[in-house]
Amino acid sequence: MKDESPVKAVTEDKAGNKAEDTDTSKVDPIAETPKIDITEIAGDKQADTVTDDGTATGDVYAQISPAEAAAGFIVKGTSSDISGEITVTIGEKGSAAAIVTKTVTPAEDGSWSVTVGAGELTDYASTKEYEVKATGANAEGTAAEDVDYTASTPQVTAIALNDNLTDEPLENGTYEYSSYYAQNDDKYVGEVSSAGDLKAATSLSTGLTNDKDASLSFTLDKEPTAGQIVKVYRYTLSESSDAATPYTEHSKTDVTADLTTSDGLNYVLTPKGANVLDDTYSTNYRYEVVIEDKNGDELSAGAKATFDFRLDTLVEQMSVEKFDITTGEVVFAPTGLSEVGATIQYRYATGTGKTGWSDKVIANSDGKYNLTLTNFDRKVSGALELRITDAAGNVSETKVSVLRNLTATMNTEEGPDPRPEGSKIGAPITYGNGSMDDAAVVLPRQPVTTADNGGFVTTDGNDTIIFGLDYNRFGNMGVYNGTFGATQANTFGGFAAGAGDDSVQFRGEAQSMYGAKFDMGAGNDRISVAGDLKIGNYTFDLGQADDKAGDTNILYIGGDIVNASTTKFFGGAGNDSIQVDGNFDGNKTIELGEGNNELRLGYGTSGGTDLKKATSFTSGSGDDIISVKGSIDTIAGQKQTFDLGDGNNFIETGGNIDTNGVFTFGKDVDTVSIKGGLYGGTFNFGAGNDEMTVGTIAKSAVDNVKLNFGEGDDKLIINGTQVNTGYGAIDGGEGNDTIVLKGQNLDLKLSQVINFETIDMRAISGGTGNQKVSLSLKDLQQTGDTATKLYIKGDVGDTVDFGNNGGDGANNGARDGVNGKEFRDSGGTNLTGKNNWNVWEKTGSDIVENGVVYDKYTYKGATGEVNSEEVYIQQGISII
Repeated sequence: MKDESPVKAVTEDKAGNKAEDTDTSKVDPIAETPKIDITEIAGDKQADTVTDDGTATGDVYAQISPAEAAAGFIVKGTSSDISGEITVTIGEKGSAAAIVTKTVTPAEDGSWSVTVGAGELTDYASTKEYEVKATGANAEGTAAEDVDYTASTPQVTAIALNDNLTDEPLENGTYEYSSYYAQNDDKYVGEVSSAGDLKAATSLSTGLTNDKDASLSFTLDKEPTAGQIVKVYRYTLSESSDAATPYTEHSKTDVTADLTTSDGLNYVLTPKGANVLDDTYSTNYRYEVVIEDKNGDELSAGAKATFDFRLDTLVEQMSVEKFDITTGEVVFAPTGLSEVGATIQYRYATGTGKTGWSDKVIANSDGKYNLTLTNFDRKVSGALELRITDAAGNVSETKVSVLRNLTATMNTEEGPDPRPEGSKIGAPITYGNGSMDDAAVVLPRQPVTTADNGGFVTTDGNDTIIFGLDYNRFGNMGVYNGTFGATQANTFGGFAAGAGDDSVQFRGEAQSMYGAKFDMGAGNDRISVAGDLKIGNYTFDLGQADDKAGDTNILYIGGDIVNASTTKFFGGAGNDSIQVDGNFDGNKTIELGEGNNELRLGYGTSGGTDLKKATSFTSGSGDDIISVKGSIDTIAGQKQTFDLGDGNNFIETGGNIDTNGVFTFGKDVDTVSIKGGLYGGTFNFGAGNDEMTVGTIAKSAVDNVKLNFGEGDDKLIINGTQVNTGYGAIDGGEGNDTIVLKGQNLDLKLSQVINFETIDMRAISGGTGNQKVSLSLKDLQQTGDTATKLYIKGDVGDTVDFGNNGGDGANNGARDGVNGKEFRDSGGTNLTGKNNWNVWEKTGSDIVENGVVYDKYTYKGATGEVNSEEVYIQQGISII
């Protein structure tokens, strides 16, 4: 019955008498309960199925990302029967203190929203859970509230790698590791710890493994929720010239497809297929666990979410530091980290036969290995045999031959002849006496003979040949000990190894080859020259025609390759590494073929660090590296070209790049890191999400800097203070491309840029808070620029200069418009002719994309003409 309704009552007694009465009804009102519901936090909408009490995992539907906390975000909701304002607070879950407090009056339909400004959620961390509370009351004072909680980022609490190598026998089947140590030997098999210092990774406990498909396991403190996804990446780590960041990440590989979990907390990743690592003498890797949030941003899973380790699957032959055949004293030293912690057994030829195998020799306190060869007969080819088990558990056997020099020919058919008498070790050096130890590099040349006559020949087994004996200082020009080559034509016949795993060490410097070459054949091979490559021509073939995929070769030069040299280096299907400790100068051709190849310069003690002058570098479809501690530069007439082919390629310089040359990349993910500046060079990237990091970009000649990123979602990171190229010289190509600005007072003028969709100046991306983007309509409509939407992200202190005219955003370069300030692009001057201005006007506000709140600006000509160009500027950036 409704209130105030008429009511009539009629009665009649037994005698038939009637009576009636009328009145108006009075009904006590039923009070409506006030309601408030938070329906959206930072772009995350509450689902209809959410019970909204925060007690179940499914109730947590939102996460405030780092980008949203830095840039600001919106909280929305609905209400009914609320009188006055709704108060919205945000604080850490479990804390009574509010960090953010906002008030809002609901709209007529009860809807409401509040904006949390940039940085207002202070002391934010993605690892924290936040309580978002909305409270209000009706006219009678009945209170209503809603409380929602946001998700935190799961954190890794434990992480490890498990080495199970002994299920992998050697490829040639000659022996298995279990022949040398037990299957359960915990020195070589078991849990690998993350390497705190990769330069000290010499055991399982310090981060060393030889298992190419070792399993990564980790545990999270909570299950992912609110759209979170667990992902795992693997990086290759290359030594950097920057002491603050000694290793540079590159060749980022998403290995998430190999990740498994049964409960959302415990995960195991075992590499399969293409994700199984390649054989290597020594390569550093990093696993990284990240949590992808609902915006696609990848958030840290904590301090334990990265795992560094060193993979070593091959025995790299040690360097000889002393070989004194008079006393029989021999000293071996590990090369870098490769064989630190190894054990050696040996036997050798004597004047009366061959000794038995020695006990295992371990390193002295200085890390070196001392052998004593009593009555050693070094004039027998392969007189010393070594059995090495390295710290990772790899095993190798090799036969060692020892000579003074190589100035004639050595191959599988013939080699130096030990029979002719000549100068004796320790006696004064004599020249031209025709012996194997003759110090001359002119005619008559070093005598040679066949294996049947005792000649020092190479074999299809594992050969190690050492040139240089401890009786005199090692050779440079004119001092011949530990060297190869000749000083005139028709004397040096070259070197050709067989099919085994071979190592050649020259303890001195090199003379010219005069048309001959080193041919290392098939297998895992190593050439080492302690000093310089001097004046002349040199050809090193690491297995161009013979290597198969997986073979791994090293060419090491301990000094400089001088200007007056012509060098050629060839690789095949295997993984080839050229390491030059000093400068790499002269006219050079480097063709490394397929496989994962490396050119590494300047990381030794010789003092030189640069790649100079004429260079032709070509590699195939593997993951290739060019790492130069110093700079890459050239002079007029000395062309440089670098073609790295397909694969995840990486180029890094500790200094500058200033070249007339071209760097060309194929498909896949390529990375370039220039610690100094880019002053000359063309970079042509292929399909893939490529990334370049550089300091200052400043052309040293007209239009001599060009960056063409090609297909893919590419990124250019600029750390310097200047960008100065030609018009449109930085081309993002197809895809969603981003420029990240990290330089102090850096002003990026978009006249130099085409086909980039995003400019990011935010502190969360490394920005400094005082950077500028300057643009005009002309800049956005350059020939070849197909992008029509530009997103500019930044913080308070960053600036966008419409028109690139230096206006101050108040009355100089700006005028009042319907939607606020309009900013002059062209027409008139900054102070006059405002009616004739072509302007950028705000045509949209509070536009949220991927958690960032933008205002939209479009172009309006003086007579009202418009176009399709749209510029989205993150709220908080100054506009002038």
